[in-house]
Amino acid sequence: MFPTSTLVPVIAAGILSASNGAFDVKYIDALFLCVSGITGTGLATVDLSALTPWQQVIIVIVSLVGSPVRSTFCFYFIFCDEPGILTCARSLFLW
Repeated sequence: MFPTSTLVPVIAAGILSASNGAFDVKYIDALFLCVSGITGTGLATVDLSALTPWQQVIIVIVSLVGSPVRSTFCFYFIFCDEPGILTCARSLFLW
């Protein structure tokens, strides 16, 4: 989980701040947006409607990378040896 929660927002913030449109986004604001997106808090320090469509796509991708659904699927495929949801649930909860 370490690379997802630290490296992805730093890299995405660099791309977000480098691809400025009419509205200049500073790196610290872009970093806050990306960390907020990957944790799912939804906080913003800039007007999101003023961002370019490409910058908005970056924020959506960061949000999808940090979503709880992705984390659950990764957990499922790492810790479950046998296929099947019930088998996995039994092994995870020790039924």
